[in-house]
Amino acid sequence: EVKVNDVTISGFTITSTVSDIGVYLDDVEHCTVSKNTLHGHDWAIWIDRGSNNMLTENEVYSNQGGIYLVSAKNNVLESNELHDNSSQGISLTLSVENTIVTNEVHNNQDGVFLRNDSVSNALVGNTVCSNSRDGIWLSDSRNNSVTGNTIYENWVHGVCLQSSSAGNFVEGNTIYENGDKGISLHGSNGNTLKGNRLYDNTHA
Repeated sequence: EVKVNDVTISGFTITSTVSDIGVYLDDVEHCTVSKNTLHGHDWAIWIDRGSNNMLTENEVYSNQGGIYLVSAKNNVLESNELHDNSSQGISLTLSVENTIVTNEVHNNQDGVFLRNDSVSNALVGNTVCSNSRDGIWLSDSRNNSVTGNTIYENWVHGVCLQSSSAGNFVEGNTIYENGDKGISLHGSNGNTLKGNRLYDNTHA
């Protein structure tokens, strides 16, 4: 558990056989978690109310969940590989203005999940594939940007917007061979879909 600012955790293998959190950043700023391997946890990395932290080049696998941000702002998740986690690879709740860029997110239950009024986050250039439900799922989340991602072979939808998700911008993504829809809108209005390439999804 990290409770002070400006801490770096790098180059470790962090594992557990009991229910716990691998790295817990508790209301801190300017911490870096990089080039670690994390497995066997409830959640591998959890940021609670933290801001301006960097999570880069970590391999996160065989946890209940991968990376979880709660009430977090302006953090960067870059070039991590998240795979074979039982729930989400990346999950945000009540989190704003975070950047999720060039991650590989595969073989989880859901790839990337934004929920409960997560606002103005940017998902850019990620590869999200082979998850057993949705690739990128927004629920009750607004004004997020989903751009330039490659999203394929997820078992349900490539991108799913639901539960009054509004004002989101989905542009320039390549979305193919998903088990249901490439992009699904359910109970969500006022979103912009532009310049996406969709093909070989079971439904449009």
